[in-house]
Amino acid sequence: MLNKVCSLFVILSLSTGLFADAAKGKIFGIVKDKESMQPVKKAQVFIIETQTILETDDYGNFNIDLDPGKYNIIITHQKFDTTYATMAVEPGKMDLIEVFMPKNGKGSTDKKDMDAVTINVKALKNTEHSVLEAQKKSLNVSDGISSQTFRKNGDGDAGQAIKRIPGLSVEGGKYVYVRGLGDRYSKTQLNGLDLPGIDPDRNTVQMDIFPTNLIDNIFVTKTFSADKPGDYTGGLVDIITKDFPVAKTTSYAFSLAYNPAMNLRSDFLSYKSSAMDVFAAGSKSRAIPVDPNVKTPIAIPGDKQLEDMTRAFNPVMAAALSNSFIDHNISYSLGNQIRSKSNKNRTYGYNVALNNSMNYRHYGEVIYNQYAKDRDKSINELQEVTSQKGTQSEVETAWSGLANFSTKTKYNKYTFTAFHSRNGLKQAAQLRSEATSISSTPGAILGKNVLYYNQRDVTTLSLAASHNLKNGKAKVEWALAPSLSNNKEPDMRQAFFAYEDNGDITLNIGDGARVTRLWRNLQEKGANAKVDYIIEGLTKKGFTSNWKAGLFSTVKNRVFEINRYEFRDMVSRKDYTGNPNELFEASNIYSAENNDPRGLVVQGEPSLSNNYNATSTIFAGYVQNELHLSSKLKTIYGLRLEKADMYYTGQNQAGLVYDNENLLNTFTPLPSLAVIYSSNVNTNLRFNASRTVARPSFKEKSLAQIYDAVTGRTFIGNLDLEQTNITNVDVRWENFGDRGQMFSGSVFAKNFENPIEIVAYAPETPDNFQARNVASGQMLGAEIEFRKNINFLSSLNSLFTINTNLSYIHSSVRMNDEEYRSRVQEQRTGETLKRTRQMQGQSPYLINAGVNYTTKSGWQANLSYNVQGPRLSIVGIGVNADVYERQFHSLNMNVQKTLDKAKKWSVALMADNILQQKRIMYQKSYESENKIYTQMSPFTSVKCTLRYSI
Repeated sequence: MLNKVCSLFVILSLSTGLFADAAKGKIFGIVKDKESMQPVKKAQVFIIETQTILETDDYGNFNIDLDPGKYNIIITHQKFDTTYATMAVEPGKMDLIEVFMPKNGKGSTDKKDMDAVTINVKALKNTEHSVLEAQKKSLNVSDGISSQTFRKNGDGDAGQAIKRIPGLSVEGGKYVYVRGLGDRYSKTQLNGLDLPGIDPDRNTVQMDIFPTNLIDNIFVTKTFSADKPGDYTGGLVDIITKDFPVAKTTSYAFSLAYNPAMNLRSDFLSYKSSAMDVFAAGSKSRAIPVDPNVKTPIAIPGDKQLEDMTRAFNPVMAAALSNSFIDHNISYSLGNQIRSKSNKNRTYGYNVALNNSMNYRHYGEVIYNQYAKDRDKSINELQEVTSQKGTQSEVETAWSGLANFSTKTKYNKYTFTAFHSRNGLKQAAQLRSEATSISSTPGAILGKNVLYYNQRDVTTLSLAASHNLKNGKAKVEWALAPSLSNNKEPDMRQAFFAYEDNGDITLNIGDGARVTRLWRNLQEKGANAKVDYIIEGLTKKGFTSNWKAGLFSTVKNRVFEINRYEFRDMVSRKDYTGNPNELFEASNIYSAENNDPRGLVVQGEPSLSNNYNATSTIFAGYVQNELHLSSKLKTIYGLRLEKADMYYTGQNQAGLVYDNENLLNTFTPLPSLAVIYSSNVNTNLRFNASRTVARPSFKEKSLAQIYDAVTGRTFIGNLDLEQTNITNVDVRWENFGDRGQMFSGSVFAKNFENPIEIVAYAPETPDNFQARNVASGQMLGAEIEFRKNINFLSSLNSLFTINTNLSYIHSSVRMNDEEYRSRVQEQRTGETLKRTRQMQGQSPYLINAGVNYTTKSGWQANLSYNVQGPRLSIVGIGVNADVYERQFHSLNMNVQKTLDKAKKWSVALMADNILQQKRIMYQKSYESENKIYTQMSPFTSVKCTLRYSI
């Protein structure tokens, strides 16, 4: 494989001139009244050198592509003094120029008196070109996507948008995988600061909580440098929200989406609940109706307290048929900048954005199965342990808002950002579960009803500042960001009836029947702080260097609580009808008045082993130097020191108490080195080497047992987890052309010490799994990215653009002794075992491809395709076979059209999952047919969006 990768890299290197055309620069101009700051429409803009005459539109705007150089312009209008300005155009750069015209008689008309005109030049940061320019100048291997691309592709949230970045895939529209690595090796930040997690089952932040109208850009840094956090290996995802607006903007968008398998159905499953669900605030109406700190009394005749506690619970237990409606999304955003009248050097800016969405999902036949190897080692086919099939419906409501306020002077800039997002998920499922003869409870058929609600919210505030010192050669940047996230799972209701062979319907515990109510609550508080000191342009002995040093700290505290209540049938009734709502009917609940107690009673006590309080702290300091050895060669080297601790309070099942015990205490030096050779202004050859870490999450390094109500599978924490240390090497060649074109190729290698993997807990418990360290792992991969404009249709005033990125990754881990022995013990006849296998969570390949079509008449179309190869999701132990996630071929299309000459109105039509792929996880074993572990069928969705913007 290494030979193939090296050959590929040679081919890429020979292609240096592919995009060698000289790039033009693009100028966006805004002409404003110097006094009122209002746009000046129908002003004449004359460019002397090209003899070009332009006219500003109703918003004072003009734009033009020009060859690199310096240009003199004259702006005239009958109500204003003639204004002169000079602008410099750089190759491949896109700038905004603001020209402020004085009213007649209030300014100078002398071309030599340039002080009469205020010219502001700013680099635009939210375009495809600006993102590529940032990639070109980055000290790290990085990729990004702009808000301009969001609009082109019709992406509604960051989860949809980010999958277009090379080497990235997104699971379930939410969780990011960089270079096919699992989510633990990715890190998410908001404006350069850490975000708290709101999902106890994941390490990364859910990307779908960020609507794209809040975002300027998303950048993914794939290599480490000392000024970045050390706990990412695959990629650091930085979501950059809208900051200082270049002009006043207002946007409204409304979209409707229809999926025939999910919307406008009369067989949608739901249940009666609070009207506050519409506002993603249904947790309060599902609060625990009894004191969670009180142990329920033993059922004895005349115990009124037990009867009152049992009757306090909401009687609704059954999923009922309902109607699903059309999905919708509504968004609004407003932004502007205001120049101070008293201080010409001070400018204020603001952005405000609001979003609301509601989405219905209905899966007519979900599958949750479990298979195992036969005890007879001559039989290769996997044998069914349990089979679960049925219907699952859910409706998700989301609200989010962003407020951003900035002010800047000649030397200082301050930005305050407030972001809040809240999601509510209401879910109902009806399943038929059957255990086979090889399971521990053979022959039981269960009818399952599950009612579930999940309310997630995250709030983060940040104050950031930048101060220019020493005439701009030095700079101090600092930021503070407190955050709060909550994940509430109130009143998770389960009613499992046992269907006996003789026709009886019972609550026989021995058959797996049960009635439970579960409350889970997670709260995580965090605070980030950082300060950076930057000195640029130091020259010594002919070399130029830029120094950067800083301090960083982050503190997170998580409180996790579970309260679980069982309900027992005291007389073992056999005449149930199978309707869960009958369980809490008044006549079926235990009565204290009876001498012979009968009916349903509650049993429960605080689950102390599942409750924990954990705190993590990271303190870091770094120093980094960017040394320019020549006009074409520079090196960046640095060292980061990180001190990480994790404190845990809780107790295990045996009663062993942990009181704020430090279970992770590491001090890690993290060196980094980068060498960049630029053969010309558009071509870079990069080499990066570094050390990074991956630390266990709160959930993983705990004693908690997190149960999934629908699948019946349980994650078990592990206090013995250790930190993973990773060595990284990257080589990348990249060439940037004009109008957003580029070509790049990369090879990379990683070595893992103590990688953390998700493993089946034990052979006897196939539906339980846990995070564990394995001895070592390696990864070797290659990436290609290609963006090219097709110009042969230019005569039709249209443009085709194709973009493709391909990643191939080979991974292996050396199994620890426990896993290897368990595989040897269950080795099939004729099977040959190696001590190595594929790394858990790692995909072997990724493909992202797209075709864009744009016309000057306002038509825009995009066809995109992405897929990641099958990855090992859960490592099997003993008779439990490995679980893989099957590749999902996602083909999507978006067509947009502006509806008026001013381009204020536009309409878009989008189709998702055109190939109608199913999301499948399967179990795999030696010479056995792959068996379905989980299956859902999302089918094709069609969405129509109407947008108005000024």
